Amino acid sequence: MAAVLLLSLLLPAWLLLGTRYSLTDDALKVRAGPFRWTVPLAEISSVRPSRSILSAPALSLDRIQIDYGARRILISPRERQRFVDELRQRCPKARITGF
Repeated sequence: MAAVLLLSLLLPAWLLLGTRYSLTDDALKVRAGPFRWTVPLAEISSVRPSRSILSAPALSLDRIQIDYGARRILISPRERQRFVDELRQRCPKARITGF
């Protein structure tokens, strides 16, 4: 019982404290606690603001929706406009709207 209680407290804390986004030369790396995603920059087709309540590695409802390949991810970087400006430079073919 104690293990279940401990896990139910640790996982949310890990998600809150361990959510990070980083841009490399060829990918967006997303980390949320034990979960990880790699989004190839060459596959990003569109970027737009979102207020979706779907589960996502985002700590805010003020989110950015990134469509890539046949997938989609919602993120909420602290410096939203700076992040979008960086994506504009690195993904010139992506349709970036609403910012």
